Amino acid sequence: NENIGCEMMHPYRPQSTLTCSYSFENSLTNFVTFSNQTFVGPGDYIYLLDDKNDIIGTYTGSQLAGARLKIDSSKLTVKLESSNNKSEKRYYGFSVDKIEMIPYSMLFGVSH
Repeated sequence: NENIGCEMMHPYRPQSTLTCSYSFENSLTNFVTFSNQTFVGPGDYIYLLDDKNDIIGTYTGSQLAGARLKIDSSKLTVKLESSNNKSEKRYYGFSVDKIEMIPYSMLFGVSH
């Protein structure tokens, strides 16, 4: 499975911030599917931000693993913030497996 978008370091480094942005052009809506391996350690968070940089979701642990989310925004920014420095364990972080963009033409049904 190819990662879509930016390349992340797996596992990610403790006490780091990783940011990835995905642009959806002029679509009606979008579906983003995260990798089943997506996981952050204790005290670390994954934030989802829309095109206005408003937080539309906050996730910990494996909450995003395999998740298919509807994103009603022209852009999605995924930000991993790690404050965890005590753990000897290293965690995968996140990656996106699939992006589906639904075009505006779908609004008008099938033309005859």
